[in-house]
Amino acid sequence: MPRQSIGPRLVRRSGKPNFYVRYIDPATGQQKDVSTNTRDSEEAQEVLEEFLRDRRLSKSSRALPPYRVKIADVLDAHHARLSKTGRGDRFLSSMQHILEFWKDACLDAITPDAVLDYEKANVRSDKKPGRSRATIRRELSDLRAAVKAAAVNHKVHAIVFPKLPRDGAPRKRWLKRHEFDQLFAEAAKEYRAAEPLQLFLMIAYYTGARSGAIMDLRWSNIDFDRNVIDYRLPDRGELIVDHKPRAVTPMAPPLRAYLLQRYKAYEKVPEFVFHQKLDHTRRVNSVVKGFRATVERCGFKDVTPHTLRHTRVTELRNMGMHSHQVDAFLAMTAETQDRVYTHADHSDLQALAMQIA
Repeated sequence: MPRQSIGPRLVRRSGKPNFYVRYIDPATGQQKDVSTNTRDSEEAQEVLEEFLRDRRLSKSSRALPPYRVKIADVLDAHHARLSKTGRGDRFLSSMQHILEFWKDACLDAITPDAVLDYEKANVRSDKKPGRSRATIRRELSDLRAAVKAAAVNHKVHAIVFPKLPRDGAPRKRWLKRHEFDQLFAEAAKEYRAAEPLQLFLMIAYYTGARSGAIMDLRWSNIDFDRNVIDYRLPDRGELIVDHKPRAVTPMAPPLRAYLLQRYKAYEKVPEFVFHQKLDHTRRVNSVVKGFRATVERCGFKDVTPHTLRHTRVTELRNMGMHSHQVDAFLAMTAETQDRVYTHADHSDLQALAMQIA
């Protein structure tokens, strides 16, 4: 008859000064020793008590305190969740920078002072290279999302996440129609990315959707009979993804004609709108590299994929569309429109002034 386990206990190992916690791993059934990192018996006993407490919490599926949960584990779990929906690639960049700073620390290390130090250590300035304030804020926002997800899944006690660094000044850049036409024509010179890049430009210019929502599109999201693009995730009907609202947007005639032509050209319609040219089963996740190269050839400054969203909001407002209509078109509140996106076309101001009696 096998001897009954007496549970985790303190032991000494030959030739080692410190105490060890010896226990049986329930997953493998193998005996394991974990160092207490101390030779003092009282301190070792405290370590054993903490070990036993954590085991009890784990078995009862209760959330652990922040000082017992590593930042790396929380990020890994969140990346695994995002990867299931095809949105894990961008998160990896944030994850890398976060772990370079916090390394093996636990969640209790995310303090207001640490957040400020993270910003100072990484933000770009005249004296040192780095990343923009907007990028730093996005990385910390990704960390906050991972911590919140861990709390929602009862893996850790909820914490008050420190205030994020301030937003940078809103960008004023938007494209005139002739600039967009130039960008679209120049995109045709991209060797492998020409087709997906031009497709992205058309959808982004006419609908003003965010890059992530556009790249997620399946052909099932495009309803030619109803003349709409439904940016919500298929089978889930999600109106909000990663805290960003998604819209059901009508198609302008040029966009509908462009998409319908591509749709009818397929012998067998693929699942994803953005796919490899020679293998329609392989998805294209990003057109950023080709976009940057095209912008550089055009000689444009401060133009990013998000500039097309700025452009669509500005055009809609300049057309006279009310803020609540823009909200319905783009899933964007009037407050956000006024604070960030809308910019008057000052070329018309002289003409307007001449009409004042």
